[in-house]
Amino acid sequence: MRSLAVPTAWGAVAVAYRLTCPLARDDALGARLVSSAVLCAVGTGIVLHFRRHMLREVRHARRIAEAAQSVLLRPPPPRVEGLAVAAVHLSADRGARIGGDLYEVTATEHGVRAVIGDVRGHGLGAVRAGAAVLGSF
Repeated sequence: MRSLAVPTAWGAVAVAYRLTCPLARDDALGARLVSSAVLCAVGTGIVLHFRRHMLREVRHARRIAEAAQSVLLRPPPPRVEGLAVAAVHLSADRGARIGGDLYEVTATEHGVRAVIGDVRGHGLGAVRAGAAVLGSF
């Protein structure tokens, strides 16, 4: 509901201008140009408000995706049972923040175990499947 406050205010300004300003009722070219500029400014304000709101939502979703991905793709220790270990995650899609990539290295009583994988799909479904694989590993 809060996201409607600014567009409603801009709309009220446009209606008040149209009803109270003498220029809004004048048929002269200059008056029409001023009225058009005012309405254009109101429309631009509404568009910019919604754009800012949507960008905020996208940034929030990206932060959540990065947090979920960082839980699955923790950096491995530099050494495991004498083995040097390193990993890096590079997404093929520049904008991708979350997916089904997975890796883990751990020492067990039977030796060092490692898993590297990429489950089929993208998004939360792939994250669930990757988490299940790592959980069973």
